[in-house]
Amino acid sequence: LATMVLDSTNGSLTVTEQNASAVTNQGSYANLANNDTLAAGASSTTVSVANMNICNVFYSDSATASNDQIRILASPDNSNFFELVEIFTSLNPAGTLREGGATSLNVQGLTHLKLENASSAISNTNVYGTVVGSK
Repeated sequence: LATMVLDSTNGSLTVTEQNASAVTNQGSYANLANNDTLAAGASSTTVSVANMNICNVFYSDSATASNDQIRILASPDNSNFFELVEIFTSLNPAGTLREGGATSLNVQGLTHLKLENASSAISNTNVYGTVVGSK
């Protein structure tokens, strides 16, 4: 880490540079859902994002007849969840999976994320959900 101080007539400003090698990635593949079934309106497991400032969420399932969104729910305490954003999926080139994601989500001050099936009628099968990020 390098530190530099800039002086001015109105005071000083300290600027700290962080080397890219000091940033560690958090999260792992399929930590939100690992080949699970999400019933209509059901949620995935929760994953801690307390060690992340920015995160990326990726989703896939085999419910190719569904047009319903996937909600990303966020919590500041792992008890009270609210909708952060929705994932709008599209079919993969083979037409066998719905895939989607949300990138560069600011999760500062939040502790947990989970996925929710927004459908009122369709269960999503073969669900994979991943959240990864860094400080």
